[in-house]
Amino acid sequence: MSGDLISSAKLRRSLMIWADKLRTAGECGGCEVELLQAVVKMVDAQAAVDTEPVRHGKWEDNAYIWKCGSCHKWLLVEDGDADMNYCPNCGAKMDGRTDDGQIA
Repeated sequence: MSGDLISSAKLRRSLMIWADKLRTAGECGGCEVELLQAVVKMVDAQAAVDTEPVRHGKWEDNAYIWKCGSCHKWLLVEDGDADMNYCPNCGAKMDGRTDDGQIA
């Protein structure tokens, strides 16, 4: 699934709320709470990713030379590259849309 990024702060908060509910309900011997606290520590230890909004574009093609509609760089296209759905220079998704989601 694309768009898989999560907020570690929200996940941490949800896990801590769940741990508090287990603790106050008294339905466990403490092992579930300890497990949730260990998971929280693992979430806290994970490195954050540097994200950027998805860029959209459209190929402007002239036989074997294509120009990215987003970064405007030229690309020499070989036979196997004819169905490229992203720009290797800027990463724009070549879905024919503009960055605001409109069809170009």
